[in-house]
Amino acid sequence: MAEQSKENLDLGKEKEKKPLNIMLVVVIVLIVLVLGMGGALLYMLGVFGGKPHVATQEAAHAEAPPPPPPKIPTYVALDKDLIVNLPAGGEARLFQIGISILVYDPQVEAAIKKHMPMLRNNINLLLAGQDAVTLKKPEGKLALQTQILAEINKVVKTQLPEAAAEQVFFTSFILQ
Repeated sequence: MAEQSKENLDLGKEKEKKPLNIMLVVVIVLIVLVLGMGGALLYMLGVFGGKPHVATQEAAHAEAPPPPPPKIPTYVALDKDLIVNLPAGGEARLFQIGISILVYDPQVEAAIKKHMPMLRNNINLLLAGQDAVTLKKPEGKLALQTQILAEINKVVKTQLPEAAAEQVFFTSFILQ
């Protein structure tokens, strides 16, 4: 019996040790969780290379300039179609062309309308020197568009050095 009571005492000691072991495990798990949450918080605040601070993001948005207003296209048409005689000896003798000009700046539109007689004159002189064979080809038409745009911008830049017409479109194109 003495041995049995000794064993019972030993069993009691083991039963007393188990709650201590469970308590120790719970405390260790809680410490690990607290450290993990602290690390996650520091990561989110940017200490460990996480997301930048909210103040930094707001400052970046505040420093960015507002986007420019959208450009509104305006088409300015020459009053009437231009008609010129082509050089003799070519396939065609008469050239009739209608032109519209794309602008985004209202000041450029006003300058084009103001100087319309000068533009018509300069474009007429340019057209009179063209060759019908060249004008029949797409490359010739594109080259003519570029030349007319340069002529228009030359006149516009006398009033508005920083502004320019954007593009020239042919609304009619007749060779006879």
